[in-house]
Amino acid sequence: MKKILLILFLFTNSFLMAQQIYNAAGKLVAKVDENCFYNSGGKLMGKVEGVFVYDNAGKLMGKVDGVYIYDEKGKLIGKVDGNNLYDALGRKMATIIDKDLYDSYGRKIRRFNGLTQSQIITYYYYFY
Repeated sequence: MKKILLILFLFTNSFLMAQQIYNAAGKLVAKVDENCFYNSGGKLMGKVEGVFVYDNAGKLMGKVDGVYIYDEKGKLIGKVDGNNLYDALGRKMATIIDKDLYDSYGRKIRRFNGLTQSQIITYYYYFY
C-alpha cells in the first residue's frame, strides 16, 4: 500500500511540476496549476472558470467559446482552426506543433510541458 501511495504522490507532483511554459531560449516564463496561470515568480496572472478568463484581480478578460476567442467586451479577437491560431481578421498568428508554439514566420516562441491545447490557447491569447 505504501508503494502505491508513493507512486501516486510522485506521479501527481511530477505532473503538476511539468505544467510549465518556457520561452524559445528555454527559460521558464509561466506555470499552470489546473485553471490558474502564474508567472515564473509564482504570482497569479489569471484563471479560467468555465469559458471565462479572469485576471489576477478577478476582472473579466474574455471568453474562449469553442473555436472563437473574445475580449472582455465580447469582441472577437481570435479563432482556432486545428492547431492554427488566427487573429480577428483571419491572419495566422501562431501554430501549435506537439507542445511547441511557433509564430507566423515559423519561429519557435514557447514550449509547453504538460498543458492541454485549451490551456495553450488561453495562455497565448490572454497572458502572452
